[in-house]
Amino acid sequence: MQVEIDNLKKASLYTLENFLLFVERAEESGMEQKFQLMSEGIVPTHSETPLPHWFVEYVLSKDFGTQPISLQFEMATINHGKIISNLHILLGAITKDKNINIYSQGTFVHVEISGLNFLPDIFFTDKEHEKKKDKMSILNPLSIFEVLSKSTQKTDRNEKFDQYAQIDSLKEYIIIDQYKPHVTAHRRTGANKWEQEILTSLGSTLTLESINHPIPLAAIYEGVEFEG
Repeated sequence: MQVEIDNLKKASLYTLENFLLFVERAEESGMEQKFQLMSEGIVPTHSETPLPHWFVEYVLSKDFGTQPISLQFEMATINHGKIISNLHILLGAITKDKNINIYSQGTFVHVEISGLNFLPDIFFTDKEHEKKKDKMSILNPLSIFEVLSKSTQKTDRNEKFDQYAQIDSLKEYIIIDQYKPHVTAHRRTGANKWEQEILTSLGSTLTLESINHPIPLAAIYEGVEFEG
């Protein structure tokens, strides 16, 4: 299946500078939640709902820390953590003799066209040609992996794909369902053109064309307990 992606330039409600300041202050305050800069605003990683404007403005203000504020954030599931751990181990073994850097949940991917910052579950780059936007953000990933959750699947399948597709270096975008064996691989076939492969059996194999290497779905889902 082939799809064609038009370039989208969706700016965020906040500047990149405001976002980085927000992240810095959130970390300094002991907030464990991670955030992304999306077109709708600043969004927790395991949610599709932007933070309230008043909360962002408070964190950015000189009054931050003077008032007790509590927000509830959705956290990652055990399945989500297992899949990411499995991927990290698999990718580490596969790329140990390759010129690859692997990043997991702590480094942003910056989309230059839109100015947005995303926090993929895992991505990797060509070490020799890697480009950094700043000390927290990478500009040119080769492959990006997102593990779906019920609260983020719409964003992962739609806005994130539209945004990631604008990164010229990106060869593939892999979406992994944590509730059943279901992997969607988007692979670049040309300028603004992508093909899609869907794998739904633990006996299937995902081929990472960016590094020309197969990964069994059974290895990706090792230890995962499916619903139902």
